[in-house]
Amino acid sequence: MTDLVIRDVDIIDGTGAPHFRGDVAIDRGRISRITAPGALTDGARHHRSLARRRAGPGLH
Repeated sequence: MTDLVIRDVDIIDGTGAPHFRGDVAIDRGRISRITAPGALTDGARHHRSLARRRAGPGLH
């Protein structure tokens, strides 16, 4: 089971490519998966919806 799923977030990957909408799974404090919106169906302990927000996983 995933610890946290952040749903419907605009993801900026740091490569210079345009941002894209997706879901991010977090396990033990680390990103375990980035998928298309709604593709994470295995359940999670916690869910957060960040619609209209942006995330830069791994960027400081």
